[in-house]
Amino acid sequence: MERILVSLGFEIKDALDNVLVIKVPHFRHDIKNVADITEEIVRIIGIDNIIAKPLQIDEVNRVNKTSNDLIKKNKLRFKAIENGFYETLTYVFSSKENLQKYGFKTVKDELELINPIVKELNTYRTTILLNLVEACANNFKVGARSTAFFEIGTIFDENRAESKKIAFIQTGSAESEDFSNSGKPKNIDFFSFSKKVLNTIGKFDLEPMTDIDNDFIHPFQNANVLIDGIVVGYICKLHPSVCADFDLNDTFVAQIDFEAIKNDIVKTTSYSKFQSSKKDLSIIAPKSLEYREIKRAINSLNNSTIKQFNLIDIYHDEKLGDNESLTIRFVLQNNEKTMEDEDITSTMNSILDVLNEKLSIGLR
Repeated sequence: MERILVSLGFEIKDALDNVLVIKVPHFRHDIKNVADITEEIVRIIGIDNIIAKPLQIDEVNRVNKTSNDLIKKNKLRFKAIENGFYETLTYVFSSKENLQKYGFKTVKDELELINPIVKELNTYRTTILLNLVEACANNFKVGARSTAFFEIGTIFDENRAESKKIAFIQTGSAESEDFSNSGKPKNIDFFSFSKKVLNTIGKFDLEPMTDIDNDFIHPFQNANVLIDGIVVGYICKLHPSVCADFDLNDTFVAQIDFEAIKNDIVKTTSYSKFQSSKKDLSIIAPKSLEYREIKRAINSLNNSTIKQFNLIDIYHDEKLGDNESLTIRFVLQNNEKTMEDEDITSTMNSILDVLNEKLSIGLR
């Protein structure tokens, strides 16, 4: 290429590391760019003498947080719809008067909207729940006695810093009127609603709320949502006084941090082909002892034969005093063989030992 270009009157300034620095002769006014110089070389060699190669384009990796969030958002949308929720899209604005009425924080006065679009939307929303409650109330006015909505959107704190949340709401009956329920379906309850949320966002734990910071939260039906031990939101029944204000039946709401929801690839593992066994364990524990402490103690065993355990009954009477009886049902299964009575007894004894060692509680 150097020889051809020099023969055509070009001047090669430098040829280091396969890079040519070329000075174009003044009389070649048709040479404007690199492509024109390439054409000169091709013209001399002959295009038919050049072996054709497929064009190779190295695509830039465009996977980033924005694309990952979009994938996660679409997954959550599909899951929510599968569980009976309808997606809503509301303004990122709200009524400052209503936010203050129900105890929600509001944006600082110096950061407020200067020219709101309407009087009812005169501030940035600090929660999605008020918008969803108003949407349910509007649907109730047109005859929808049972509604379930969700929304993924932005909220603001007092300093107008943005964060993304996913919020759920369900009001009215848990199912439609049918012959099986004699035309009188039961209203949605706390755990049915929580199960729908769990089926949407994935595994989480619940613990009673100790700090109620707004008037939407029912004082006796509420729970913090924990993912990996960190509080990321809450689930609760809507306070009866709020339901009365909006003319709603039993209503449940949840608001969870979008960023905290996992979007990991699910890795499947083989399951045991051997029969499982169920064993109930009734223990006496102080009323002040939270179940999560018992759960944490049992999980510390890291026993692979304990596939699942759930609290199924709580009993207390005058004889027990400040204590109560908790019945926990265990599902035991070995991956390599059918569990014998000795294996089951050994596992249950290890559970009793760790409960006695860490929490000083034992059999009823």
